[in-house]
Amino acid sequence: MHKYASIIPVLLSAFVLLNGCQSGSKEGGQTANDQQSNGSVNTEVIKNPEGEEAAFPEISFEKSEHDFGKVTKGEKVAHSFKFSNEGNAPLVISNANPSCGCTVPNIPEKPIQPGESAFIDVVFDSEGRDGKFNKSITVMANNQGEPRKLYIKGSIVR
Repeated sequence: MHKYASIIPVLLSAFVLLNGCQSGSKEGGQTANDQQSNGSVNTEVIKNPEGEEAAFPEISFEKSEHDFGKVTKGEKVAHSFKFSNEGNAPLVISNANPSCGCTVPNIPEKPIQPGESAFIDVVFDSEGRDGKFNKSITVMANNQGEPRKLYIKGSIVR
């Protein structure tokens, strides 16, 4: 009997733990198990502590690609990508990473307020390059979702 005495508390603890996990609290509605079994999903909007909808910025570009067409070798060309904040919180562009050193983006320094627009200016330097080019700029911001990509392309001629 002495060798089974140490196993009884372990079995008792396991029994209590398993029974506690199987009975979901019904306080305030359905449990996760109930939602899975009947197919319903809670679609209530996330609220902040004051009961208002959660605030998020949302970046929206007028267009995400620009074709420079023919660019003379050695020439620097520029384009401004217009975007707006369609969210309900200030939008902060933290970084814009070009795919190549020949492309230099310039981002706004101040937050873009909801409903306002701004520009990301991009300069491409064709010095030392030939033929067609396709470059990307990855825009990092405090919006939800993946970073946005901008694209420039063209053809370098002599």
